[in-house]
Amino acid sequence: NGLRELPKDIGNLKSLEVLQLRGNNIGTLPSSVAKLKKLKELDLRGNPISELPPPSSFPVLRRLIVSKTNIPATTLEAFRKRPKVSVVQ
Repeated sequence: NGLRELPKDIGNLKSLEVLQLRGNNIGTLPSSVAKLKKLKELDLRGNPISELPPPSSFPVLRRLIVSKTNIPATTLEAFRKRPKVSVVQ
């Protein structure tokens, strides 16, 4: 996969529950991703991404997969503190 970025308007997918982006070349997520309030699983493994919106942006997130990313431990710790969120590294 060679995806480098997501469409800026991905946040318009209001009913999206699973977003699997593994194995691409995504360095940043558009700000509109914070509008995905029904997102339950976010798979970012294998991307050079280093930032995420705050955990409060994803009220029903249950699984965050971040192995082989550049997301700092402090950011991941904030997600781990959320009830029912599993962070997979």
